[in-house]
Amino acid sequence: MSSTVLAARDRVPNEWDVVFASQLGRLRDRSNTNKDVREALAPVGFAWVTTHVFRKTAATLLDEGGLTVREIADQLGHRRVSITQDTYFGRHQASPRVAAVLDVIGRESAQ
Repeated sequence: MSSTVLAARDRVPNEWDVVFASQLGRLRDRSNTNKDVREALAPVGFAWVTTHVFRKTAATLLDEGGLTVREIADQLGHRRVSITQDTYFGRHQASPRVAAVLDVIGRESAQ
């Protein structure tokens, strides 16, 4: 959603200035939000999607886009990059560079 769309959206006034406040201007409960998301996406076969799936997708896209972990952590609201790394980034395949360096051990053992 672009910032223009968010800026144009009718917003419920609230003390936190959040975009998606409840109808009473309070912070939304996560379980209610997930329920609303499930109900909206169920007719098209995506009832399994939660708000966390959107966060994970955003983190993955930002990572694949070359942003630093610090930038991604800031976007997700994490103070420590370790939270972002541990929660959102799975282990990648072993680096070919690491394999090349460690290959030295194999060559020395064979001699």
